[in-house]
Amino acid sequence: MCLKQHGAIVTGIGEKIETFESLPQSNIVLVNPNRPVLTADVFKSLKGEFNAKAVTPFGATSTKDYFNWLSIHSNDLAPAAEDLCRDIKKIREVLERQKGQGYLGMSGSGATCFALFENERDTRKAARKIKRENPNWWVKKGLINKR
Repeated sequence: MCLKQHGAIVTGIGEKIETFESLPQSNIVLVNPNRPVLTADVFKSLKGEFNAKAVTPFGATSTKDYFNWLSIHSNDLAPAAEDLCRDIKKIREVLERQKGQGYLGMSGSGATCFALFENERDTRKAARKIKRENPNWWVKKGLINKR
């Protein structure tokens, strides 16, 4: 989470935060379509209940293990956000096609989506390519869980 500067799993309506201070360092590309998505609207559009799946204990010893662990913890707000802002789905599709992408997600209620990469080279190439092909999108690369 940005404020705590650690990875976290956030559940409920954002009031339950479980931080993980020992996550592996990862490269990230963040993409936002520069279109607002109001959190209240996303929650109103949510169909059904939140996934009741419990957070599994974190025990990854490698970046690949970390990406696999993340993949079993989905963002229940993603479908509702995609319905409100079609660009989110397009961003996710673009990120999914990037070489070296190991995990794809959406931040909170959107509209920022992200992909995690094992190495800086693939991260840099993906960020450049996405920005070149989508000049109206906000695109940034970085390093998370920096040691």
